[in-house]
Amino acid sequence: MRSTNALSLLAATFVAAIAFALVADEVRAQEPSNLDAQALSIEKQLLCPQCTNERLDVCNIAICVDMRREIREQLIEGRNSDEIIFFFQNRYGQRILADIPKEGFNLVLFGWVAASLLLMSLGGAFFLFRLRAAGRAYRAALATSHAPAPTPDDDDAWLDAELDPESDHGDR
Repeated sequence: MRSTNALSLLAATFVAAIAFALVADEVRAQEPSNLDAQALSIEKQLLCPQCTNERLDVCNIAICVDMRREIREQLIEGRNSDEIIFFFQNRYGQRILADIPKEGFNLVLFGWVAASLLLMSLGGAFFLFRLRAAGRAYRAALATSHAPAPTPDDDDAWLDAELDPESDHGDR
């Protein structure tokens, strides 16, 4: 009887171990996709420290491969994305960030660009307003002048005189 109980206990333990292994394997199979998604999200927020404006997720030079490996290691250790980004920002500076932080001196830069665009827009509007006003004044001056407008016959006569080889214009 004891051997039967021991055998059934051993069989139950073996089935439980297999069930646990299958569940643990399924959980482990789901974790890398979540880990990869988190790592990809962080990689899109960082730039390559050697390339110009190339995100970490698309750059394949050695330092980027090492940085991607470091991101995955830190995620496995339990760090969150803000801590990992802060780690790389401390190591490489703000130039590693894909999005410029909108604080400090960067606000002055954003303000400078906005003020320049506003000034150019106002200058262009003023120029167009003055051009339109000058056109109105010119049309008003033409309307009030009593000089006759040239006719097409006058233009034809002038052109014929210029093209006539026998006429002496004094400039030949």
